[in-house]
Amino acid sequence: MTDWLFGESQSRVVLSVKADSADKVLTITQAMGVPAAKIGTVGGERLVIDVEAGKQASACRVDAELKTLLDRWGNSLERALNQA
Repeated sequence: MTDWLFGESQSRVVLSVKADSADKVLTITQAMGVPAAKIGTVGGERLVIDVEAGKQASACRVDAELKTLLDRWGNSLERALNQA
């Protein structure tokens, strides 16, 4: 499989559901022939993403406080305009 910045392949979707609904969602997607897998859990005050090593990249970890990420996202345009 080749990674592309742009492509015409089918899109991917990340769906967040309550823990007690995960099995039901996976059952429904399986019945519809849609590939699906549980890839993690949500909760807490931090965003932590562990990326496995692949053919073209080494493993890495993202670990940041949610309030820091919200600030960076929510105020990025204002900061950029004030720097000009």
